[in-house]
Amino acid sequence: MTKAVWNTPRLKPYLLGVIPALLVAGAITLAVHADKVFAQPIDGVQTLVFMRHAEKPADGLGQLNCQGLNRAIALWQQGRQIYGT
Repeated sequence: MTKAVWNTPRLKPYLLGVIPALLVAGAITLAVHADKVFAQPIDGVQTLVFMRHAEKPADGLGQLNCQGLNRAIALWQQGRQIYGT
């Protein structure tokens, strides 16, 4: 049976030095750029809007019927006018 390349004694010291170095470099990179990951509101105000609506068919197939789809489109358009994009 052949040994795996990563399991040979010749490569272990190399891997034992490189893997921690890569982990530390990745952690430092994430720490430096962490503030840019999350969206920041421009004016300091953040608005969350939750809506629940639906008209499901009596069969209960999980899809909206025409009335529910039209209501969803109308609510989306009205929400954009009230709260912006």
